[in-house]
Amino acid sequence: MIADRTFNEDGSLYYPSLDPSLMGEPGTLAPAINGMIGDTMLVNGSPWPYLEVSDTRYRFRILNASNARYYDLTLDPPPPGGKPFVQVGSDGGLLEGPVAHDRILASPAERFDVMVDFSWYRVGQEVTLKNLEGEGRTKDVMRFVVARREKEESTVPERLALELDFPDSDEAEATRRFKFIAGGGWGGMSTINFRVFDPDHVDARPLLGSIEVWDFQSDQDHPIHLHLVHFKVISRNGGRPAPWDVDWKDTVLMRAGDDVRIAARFSVRGSPGRGLRGPVRGLGLYLDHAAPDPAVRNLGGARSAATGRRRLRGRRDRPDLRQLRSRALDDKLVVAGEDRHHHYGRARWGGGG
Repeated sequence: MIADRTFNEDGSLYYPSLDPSLMGEPGTLAPAINGMIGDTMLVNGSPWPYLEVSDTRYRFRILNASNARYYDLTLDPPPPGGKPFVQVGSDGGLLEGPVAHDRILASPAERFDVMVDFSWYRVGQEVTLKNLEGEGRTKDVMRFVVARREKEESTVPERLALELDFPDSDEAEATRRFKFIAGGGWGGMSTINFRVFDPDHVDARPLLGSIEVWDFQSDQDHPIHLHLVHFKVISRNGGRPAPWDVDWKDTVLMRAGDDVRIAARFSVRGSPGRGLRGPVRGLGLYLDHAAPDPAVRNLGGARSAATGRRRLRGRRDRPDLRQLRSRALDDKLVVAGEDRHHHYGRARWGGGG
């Protein structure tokens, strides 16, 4: 769980709320109106930690748990004989097959299940997980120390998930366009299609079991998230999806000016499968942040950074952070934080229209 936070001198969390007690006036100070950017990198609650590893494969479940910061993740130095990451899972579970990446671009609430092979490095070598979009100390996320040799007992199968039934955009019964515009006018409220949020307004009424194509446009860097429905990214800015858009998603990264098209099937309980079809009503919200549930099974034999058998060790050169404790790597993942500036809308499926 990667996050950036800012701390007061006593080690308590700082958040630029208009009312520090959080009991009165809602909202944030102007510099954080589009999200809070922290100056301290945390991994599972530990500042700039390090992890001792063997020269074998490890599986890491990566969650961007930041309020607003994007991460462009890579390893330094890169492995001399391969790519840093082999992705095996995404927001919606296992991929059809592994996908190798030189870097992973992650917006808030996105999840990536990846394998890292430390056999490319010599024992004693240090490897840093870097954020290419960071500045100063936020360029570094954490460090791995290849501490020992061990026998490799894992493999990455060529086929991971069978028969992923992705929605066919050619079968879409409707195409809807949603333009996300940052707050500025309209009393500081952000808008969708030039409308501020209205709890009594429903933006879309897909038929249960139907396939729809939704076209997202944004004038700022902001992820878009659908509740209860997984989707497939079918295009980005008129071209192919980005490498990190692969397979089932529930959150999609948006840059200012991006135009992203997705295909979704509105089936029972948000299942990616075909489900039932008919006038059974359900309610879904699509937002631009998420509270994820990244439960994914281990690949056979692979060492997992989520087992809790190893603990991250935080750096000790920050006296104002001494109250922070290292947490086991299997800590529950939590994302929180919506405010009145985050635009969101409703989609109710059942009756169509």
